[in-house]
Amino acid sequence: MQYSASDAARKAAMNATQAIAGDKAMALLNRAFSKAGLNVAATVLQLYYVARSPEVPVWAKTVIFGALGYFVLVPDAIPDVAPVLGFTDDLAVLASALTGAAGYVTPEMRQRIRERLRGWFGEKADEVILAPEPILALEDQSGDTGKSKT
Repeated sequence: MQYSASDAARKAAMNATQAIAGDKAMALLNRAFSKAGLNVAATVLQLYYVARSPEVPVWAKTVIFGALGYFVLVPDAIPDVAPVLGFTDDLAVLASALTGAAGYVTPEMRQRIRERLRGWFGEKADEVILAPEPILALEDQSGDTGKSKT
């Protein structure tokens, strides 16, 4: 049986999704968040929940896994132990990945992310800004497409 590159990428994305779905991944993120702070935690959680969604295309999961891998595994361009600047490179990589994946963050994901952040950071979690809903989704819900009816 012959597989195409897209089949191999899809299988790799599914394997990676299963790998990050467990308690071990969340324990690793808990340790990282205790040092990184609220904004990094919010960004990573959004990426984490998007990556676990079966509706997300392979290209988006590949970008997300690369960014999450940089955050947790790779020696950084700026070491995380450096005061103030330590997580700036991580946040830049994560924010870039979230820019491409933000359209896949659902209202249900936002709710779960807020709850998780409140558990870690208390009421301060309500201050963080999560990825907004895509404009097209907002238009679809309201029934208004912005086109005149003339």
